[in-house]
Amino acid sequence: MKHRYHLGRKLVALMLVLFMFASTAFAAELRVDSPDGLALGAEVFSESEALEGVYVASVPSSLDAELTLGGRTLRAGDVLDRTMLSQLRVKPAANRDSGCELVYFPIENGEVLPSRALSLSILTGKNEAPVCRDVKLETYKNIANTGALDARDPEGDTLTYQLVKEPKRGTVEISPDGSFTYTPAQNKVGKDVFTYTATDSAGNVSNAATVTVKIVKPTDRAMYQDLSGDSLAYTAMWLKDRGVYTGKRIAGNLCFEPESTLTRGEFLVMAMKLLGAEPESARLTSGFADENQTPAWMRPYIVSAFKSGMISGVTSPGGMVFRPESNLTRAEAAVMLQNILQLPQPQETAVFAEDSAVPVWAQASVSALNEAGIIIPVTTSAENLTRREAAELLFECWTLCQARETAASRLSK
Repeated sequence: MKHRYHLGRKLVALMLVLFMFASTAFAAELRVDSPDGLALGAEVFSESEALEGVYVASVPSSLDAELTLGGRTLRAGDVLDRTMLSQLRVKPAANRDSGCELVYFPIENGEVLPSRALSLSILTGKNEAPVCRDVKLETYKNIANTGALDARDPEGDTLTYQLVKEPKRGTVEISPDGSFTYTPAQNKVGKDVFTYTATDSAGNVSNAATVTVKIVKPTDRAMYQDLSGDSLAYTAMWLKDRGVYTGKRIAGNLCFEPESTLTRGEFLVMAMKLLGAEPESARLTSGFADENQTPAWMRPYIVSAFKSGMISGVTSPGGMVFRPESNLTRAEAAVMLQNILQLPQPQETAVFAEDSAVPVWAQASVSALNEAGIIIPVTTSAENLTRREAAELLFECWTLCQARETAASRLSK
């Protein structure tokens, strides 16, 4: 095999003429971030088991990278069989970052295939270890909850996560993206902890960080029967504990109905309760033309919301109406939430296409919420909001408000 490739060099060169005007395909990208360099191999050049070797068409500049084959420098025109590819090594040539390419022609089943380029990112700086931070999570007795590990890598490397110390009052599953699900053991309450680390693509291991889980008893023991094993179970119970939404009884069972829609009036009341907007107690008329069709328990909230500018109503032939019993769209929810939260507009306002699903009157609100990390799906903003989505939105808004209060408190000290 060794002599076959050297004796066939002229034949290979002739076959290359067939591809001299063809475009070069992208093969792979390698990151070289160690001064000791990186070993290559056949799998870098092709995923095919039929790869017999490669013809090297061009090599990177010696100012960028050093490619060696055994004890010698790799040169354009070299023909390497598959076994020789594992002897290739690339290392930075200078103390600077750069990008370069190795262009080659794969040889499979005795045929020369079109050229490919191996992209090399040369990074000469020191690769720092990731940094992990402690995390806190709350869940309810017998209810699983999800969270996210807090790890950052200075170079932006992809991270993998390791569970260093397991929890004692439950179990945890860590996903590749750093999210995790903690499930408390049956009837366990109190505090639980587990420890994790993160490793970057260079093999650097972070400090160990702790996740502290608080398992609490709900104020009301009644569980939502339609949320057993659902990722929404914690948020739904959390809303019930705060009196924001307490569910419905269906055939004697407490149900949340996560996939059902909710009305404009229902969402307004839920948002005001959670975010601390008080209902009007002195004046019980909003002036909306459809006020007589509004449930009595809802009117104080609508009056207060209209008075404070949270809602403005919709023009109709009969006058200005609120339509509290109409289904709520995602765009309408965005406007209500922004009117309550009063989030700052992003410095660079998002530009929506003329045919965007986000109505013009909602675009500023959607931009402000998205900038704050509360994502309103642009392509489906005209669709009705489900109870599941409403619960998740309200929880995100409450979390944001808590973070703002904490930041303001620190600044005042």
